[in-house]
Amino acid sequence: MKLLLDTCVWNGVQAELVAAGYDVVWTGNWLEDPGDEEILAIAGERKSDFDNA
Repeated sequence: MKLLLDTCVWNGVQAELVAAGYDVVWTGNWLEDPGDEEILAIAGERKSDFDNA
């Protein structure tokens, strides 16, 4: 399962999910936070890549 975590989610959550076997993209690792609208647009464009949680 691949998950997209917003920047506002603590990075420790990413580490815990990865340790549990999930494929996680945390927007905090991106060069800059594009903002909520852009993150939602990216998730929408790539929704087959991500599971909704």
